Amino acid sequence: MQFGHVLVFLPFIIDQPLNARMMVDKGLGVEVERAKDGSFGRDEVAIALTRAIGSHTLRACTQRTTKDIFNNHKLHDLYLDRIVQFFQDSHN
Repeated sequence: MQFGHVLVFLPFIIDQPLNARMMVDKGLGVEVERAKDGSFGRDEVAIALTRAIGSHTLRACTQRTTKDIFNNHKLHDLYLDRIVQFFQDSHN
């Protein structure tokens, strides 16, 4: 995600399907559809990869969204400062 690439999700168990759908809804990737028997077939993987690589709109959305998050060093510093402060406060 740091480099703004479209993600391809193959959700298997527990919370992975929910997380994959959330990321797809945010325009950050595509989910590989399951075959009729519930497996991930090569055709379904190929379709998802083609969508991820070929969609200029999806790539632009992913790059715009991830750039705002991952390239914001001030935001990351703020997060680190807050977590350190949280642990210091909870220790006292």
